[in-house]
Amino acid sequence: MEPSHSEFSCIDGFGHSGYNEHMSLDIKQIAHEVSRGQMAFIDSETCGLHSMMVLWQFAIDDGPIYLYDIWKEPVWKTLELFEMLMELDYCGFNLSFDHFHVAKIYTIWSLLPKDWIPEEHIIEIAMIEARGQNGPCIKPKRSMAAFAPRQISGRPAIPK
Repeated sequence: MEPSHSEFSCIDGFGHSGYNEHMSLDIKQIAHEVSRGQMAFIDSETCGLHSMMVLWQFAIDDGPIYLYDIWKEPVWKTLELFEMLMELDYCGFNLSFDHFHVAKIYTIWSLLPKDWIPEEHIIEIAMIEARGQNGPCIKPKRSMAAFAPRQISGRPAIPK
């Protein structure tokens, strides 16, 4: 299959390497991987700490790393993808940050027409973003954050 745009190669913080052709994500293939998988490794990219997510990266077990552009895919696909991955154990480096952004996008996208391509409706999304604070909760069945700060409030995070 020929990529529709450029091909991305990546190695993430978990030592996984792989590639993802920058084309529409095959949700049926992901559903198949989820049905056989145990762990989803996730990472979100944002513009600033509290702004909207711009890119979501994920891998299932030791499979390829997918670079998922939430703004170019239909709303229904992003919602379905997030829901599917909640069925797996869920791991991220700074999971409180990354899952905050997954939950934020999930609640906002839940308010949108399911056939929208978000990048075509930026103004409308900005107008309803605050309403997303009261949306449905999305949580993984189990989760693990790989980030462990050396100190919290001047005290060691892990007692010696």
